[in-house]
Amino acid sequence: MSVRVSTSSLAAAVADCGGIGTIGGSGIPIDELKEDIRKAKRMTNGIVAVNIMFAVKQFMEAVKASIEAGVDMIFTGAGFSRDVFKVGKDNNVPIVSIVSSPEFGKLAERSGADAIVVEAKEAGFSADAKLLVLTTPRANIGPLLYDLKRYRAEIAGLL
Repeated sequence: MSVRVSTSSLAAAVADCGGIGTIGGSGIPIDELKEDIRKAKRMTNGIVAVNIMFAVKQFMEAVKASIEAGVDMIFTGAGFSRDVFKVGKDNNVPIVSIVSSPEFGKLAERSGADAIVVEAKEAGFSADAKLLVLTTPRANIGPLLYDLKRYRAEIAGLL
């Protein structure tokens, strides 16, 4: 999960290269998380995101604090929250759901996820982990993500 590894410095550098600079936002005090997001936003004009595990105690507080700090996008995994999609929509912040199966991907899409990251079963546990990032029809995140409808057949073969 990158706690205290993926901070504002790394996120800003990735964003400057055209990627989605992501801060590991789980397990960090809320005030520190907000300051790290603000720092990253000052360091880059690129996309700054935060990854917050649903399993953390202050999940919704961290989501709302990240939005208040000006984050461009929120990734969430390690569990599932339907409420977070409404919070994102109400604040015009895309919520990207990290899922481990096609079933959870479909549930996240129906629940309002702006995009879905599908991690293959070995993601995070091996050097050759596979990671797919897919958009839903509601997404307007840009060319970094693949159109879900266009690649649905390919995805079915990989999962």
